[in-house]
Amino acid sequence: MNTLLENISSRLLHKAATIQGHIEELKEKLRQVLEQKEISVTVSAGVETTGRRRMSLGARRRIAAAQRARWAKQRNETAGAAAPTKSRRGGMSAAGRARLAEAAKRRWAKAKASGKNAL
Repeated sequence: MNTLLENISSRLLHKAATIQGHIEELKEKLRQVLEQKEISVTVSAGVETTGRRRMSLGARRRIAAAQRARWAKQRNETAGAAAPTKSRRGGMSAAGRARLAEAAKRRWAKAKASGKNAL
């Protein structure tokens, strides 16, 4: 090691000492930053750090009850709207059914006249 120091010029030795001083300053700054982080971690130790929020049991129950109420309301509205359509049976008037029956009779009469057993 002595031979290494003997071969270094005074200018290089001064530069090495300056760099060593910078390193010591950076180590001190790093220590301060790490101490600040430790302090902030101990202060916020009670807070969950994963970023997910927890919901209380009461809040979950209120949300579930509100959703059940929305579903019940939707069922009641659809049941009220569906009741009149069930009594109509098919949604076609008697006149419309008569027109379809007459058209089918004409098609079959034409098919039978040409000698077919199926359309």
